Amino acid sequence: MRQLEHCHIILEPQPLSGFENMRRDALLLSGAATSQWPEQAGILRFYAWNEPTLSIGYFQKLEAIVATPRWQSLPVVRRLSGGGAILHDREWTYSLTVPHWPQLVEKPHELYATIHQPIVDVLNSIGIPAQFRGVTTHLPMEPDLCFLRTDENDLVIGHQKILGSAQRRRKGSLLQHGSLILSSSPVTPEIHGVSDICGTQFNESHRLVLATKIASHISQQVHIHNDWPAELSSLLNEAETSA
Repeated sequence: MRQLEHCHIILEPQPLSGFENMRRDALLLSGAATSQWPEQAGILRFYAWNEPTLSIGYFQKLEAIVATPRWQSLPVVRRLSGGGAILHDREWTYSLTVPHWPQLVEKPHELYATIHQPIVDVLNSIGIPAQFRGVTTHLPMEPDLCFLRTDENDLVIGHQKILGSAQRRRKGSLLQHGSLILSSSPVTPEIHGVSDICGTQFNESHRLVLATKIASHISQQVHIHNDWPAELSSLLNEAETSA
């Protein structure tokens, strides 16, 4: 299996706004093509949201979606990645940024399974029967919400989707991010999380185990940071990264 030499895990210490979460992911994708990027490394962020927020896929039509009454009181952000809209609330979100995706996979879409497999392994190890959906179904009119769509790389418990991911590529660099639904949000009660289905309650130790398992799967050396270390924090400087 192909591996990076290093993977830096950033465990964001506090939930952030939708704007700030998307800003950081965008700056990481831009920074991956610059000399500021750590050599032969990927950066894996694990983060949460400080209020229920709707993110819109890059190719979705914003006006049509936000006209829906239940979204009108919520913050709305646009993701860099494609796919359907996501209501971010009671979840963990990850983003993995790599400067040159062929270091990990032959084809970009293969990275979904590469990242999802260690998540399956961790969930299975604590008694959660998560698995790959295994089939993709395209409807004539796809639902607006990502978690009501189906893809072979989705992670499911039974038929309930608990994790989905999407990508954006730019000049050889790649950003992949995904959402693991921990429990149902009052805004989208039709979408169930792991605790709703299995009764499992998650804590910070589970987040660390998930992040470490992913990073160990794709890299030879794992570096864990509970906040942004000085050597990486310059990547969040908009002026420097975009130069």
